[in-house]
Amino acid sequence: MSIHEAVFTPWAELLCIPCNNSTKHDAVRQIEVGEVDAARANTRCDRCNEPTFCDREEVVLCQRVVEAAQTIGGDAGSAIELWQTGGMCVAAGYSKGRYELLCTESEADLEESEMMLLGVYELDEDECPGDPIYLETATVWEAAARARVWEHWIDEATHA
Repeated sequence: MSIHEAVFTPWAELLCIPCNNSTKHDAVRQIEVGEVDAARANTRCDRCNEPTFCDREEVVLCQRVVEAAQTIGGDAGSAIELWQTGGMCVAAGYSKGRYELLCTESEADLEESEMMLLGVYELDEDECPGDPIYLETATVWEAAARARVWEHWIDEATHA
């Protein structure tokens, strides 16, 4: 059995090739359909939710943070989502008011897989992040749990 390969798009979606090719978007490129063995599935398509394979580890890890954040907290869910952060870089992110949360693959310990860098920033008047008010390296699940705490903090700070 085989599954489709996935592509991280310029509009911050992780899509299987057929869903990408059917998208109506200015930045869409038609990509030749690729398939791999189903045992290699490491993601799901954001549109059709079918298992897929993405060869970009940082995209896979950020998607796992987003998915984990949805299951943590016992409330209506998380607003943390995949972001395309420039070039084709990726983060799991959340922004509201003067604050921004970014979770990216950590490059601090390359031998340790699935480590994420979580940063919370106050935005300046130009909406650019300054020095982090919180910065930590953690596993995907721990980063998602801490991101949910900071997501609630940002929501409360914005309403204050």
